[in-house]
Amino acid sequence: MKTIFITIFHGHIARNILLTDILKYLKEDKDLRVIMLCPDFKRDYYQQQFGGGNVSFEGVPALKPGRLDHFFRTLYYYFVDSDTVRLLEGEKYILAHRYVRYFFSRLVTKILGNIRPLRRLIRALDRQLVKPQGFGQLFDKYQPDLLFVASITSDQDTMVLREAGRRSVHSLGMVRSWDNFLSNKGNVRIYPDKLLVHNRFLADDAVQLADFSPDKVITIGMPHFDFYVNEPRLSREETCRRVGADPKKPFLLFLMIGPSSAKLDIYVTALLEKLIATEPKLKDFQLIVRPHPNTGKQVEGVGPKTLVNYPKLLEFGSSRLTDREFTKEDIDMFAGLISHAAVVISYQGTSNVDTAALGRPIVNIKFDESENVPYLKSVRSQYEWSHVPPIVATGGIRIVESPEELREAILEYDEHPERDAEKRKQIVSDQCYNLDGQASRRAVDEIKKSLGK
Repeated sequence: MKTIFITIFHGHIARNILLTDILKYLKEDKDLRVIMLCPDFKRDYYQQQFGGGNVSFEGVPALKPGRLDHFFRTLYYYFVDSDTVRLLEGEKYILAHRYVRYFFSRLVTKILGNIRPLRRLIRALDRQLVKPQGFGQLFDKYQPDLLFVASITSDQDTMVLREAGRRSVHSLGMVRSWDNFLSNKGNVRIYPDKLLVHNRFLADDAVQLADFSPDKVITIGMPHFDFYVNEPRLSREETCRRVGADPKKPFLLFLMIGPSSAKLDIYVTALLEKLIATEPKLKDFQLIVRPHPNTGKQVEGVGPKTLVNYPKLLEFGSSRLTDREFTKEDIDMFAGLISHAAVVISYQGTSNVDTAALGRPIVNIKFDESENVPYLKSVRSQYEWSHVPPIVATGGIRIVESPEELREAILEYDEHPERDAEKRKQIVSDQCYNLDGQASRRAVDEIKKSLGK
């Protein structure tokens, strides 16, 4: 029997692994023992919901990096010289009038982000000088044949990879989200033997920004999007019942951006409420707004007729919003809302890919609640983030830069929902690699190849 470790240290990873067919396929292989490494406070929940058979969970306490570990970890935040990083550095330092810190940050980013041999030297020193911590006992106990880290840029995953490297245990890695490399959420410190990515853009990023060898990167698609192909949608009646809407009337769906732009969310909601109240062609429409999953409190400032669908997440008493867990019920609801919406209004973000995959018209907001919003704090600047232009370039998303353009786009899509449909298919092709419901199968096939099965 072969033994595999899989890391689940982030709520999104639970969605990407435990709520996909990856877990189902692994459970079918009775000659495989699967040990999921997770935060200790989630262990009992995971075991009850997803354990059993050949799958069990081991809780791990939160580990703080030592001083040397922290020093190297800090350096990696300068490894990517992208437009996203430039804008985020500007927002962090220029808006706070920390100009010397901004200059230093940009200088170091320019050096480390463009000199590959220097990055290789830092990685080599990191491997040699920073010692493994926290996972030796688990490796001794289970003697794994393979490690699969599901969020290659995360601290905990790096620590597990370091232990696996010391013991010459074969490893696979996966990227958590489409912007992990370009926004440099930690970059890659310890390389797995192979890396699984969603699409060609991430494959290129892995090579250009994280210095992977091209033959070590395998494109498989998005496992958590298999759901959109393999499982039926909630009916319109059931979707509307859950949110309190009238199933006989059409609705606009507004997906909010979250805590970073709460005032903008309320401003756009007010615009949509006014549009429905005053535009004769929309007199029978309803408005449903859905807060961002990372919103930690009730939405305020919406009108009495506006329906709010709060994401149904599991809370664990942690102060970190990323410790919350997605639920199957909420994934069903999210897909149902998009599928039955007349038009989806949102901002740059992964929801554009979800909406394209579900075949609905998309309008993106590219204006602020006030002309006084600094550009670096503005939603407009987010369309310069490096992972956004390729999706905008397809033409599958209507970008609006004023309330009047918002009105025109909604009316046009209401009358012609088929418009830009082929361009939305291009978004799906670009971002999902192959939306055939088999990305989970491809991930498990790579796992089994690494195990020699």
